[in-house]
Amino acid sequence: SGWRAIDVTSFAKSQQDGDGAMSLALKQEMGGNGLFVQFASKEANDHHPRLEIVLGPSLAFKAVAASGAVSDPGTSANNSIDGDLSTRWSNDAHGAALTVDLGAVNDLRGASVGFYRGDQRIAFFELRASQDNKSWKTVYAGQSRGDTTSREVFSFQETPARYLRYIGFGNSQNAFNSVTELLAHGK
Repeated sequence: SGWRAIDVTSFAKSQQDGDGAMSLALKQEMGGNGLFVQFASKEANDHHPRLEIVLGPSLAFKAVAASGAVSDPGTSANNSIDGDLSTRWSNDAHGAALTVDLGAVNDLRGASVGFYRGDQRIAFFELRASQDNKSWKTVYAGQSRGDTTSREVFSFQETPARYLRYIGFGNSQNAFNSVTELLAHGK
């Protein structure tokens, strides 16, 4: 269902230096239809294997809604789907929710989320999916990396859903939930 296991043992063995130790660095970058992960090591810089995780294209939203009042002027829910990383939705309530409507049920494989001041703090959140906007399934629970203002990719097991909900639990500096962009990825 879209998940792939890749054995990198032979590459890892070929990169070991004399002391038997090896390091791997993973580089994440968004491509047109998914996430690319490139393996690199300190021992060699040529011919790195590349693993492609296809999340599918970004899906268009029909509508967006948010729980609670807007905490800062100019930070409405629509800012989270306008394609502009310099605008944002913000709310300082624990459990504040941002819900997007895809217009029809799609097989979701992941989401990309941009975080305001994402290079300075870690956001704590959940992503939930629903077919009817009533019954919800948590598809991701965790945190952002805290080192980028670009969108971060969060993949999850393929789930049929019409609605995607971001639920924020503040960040490592304060109670604010601030999303600059929210994209869903599917088939």
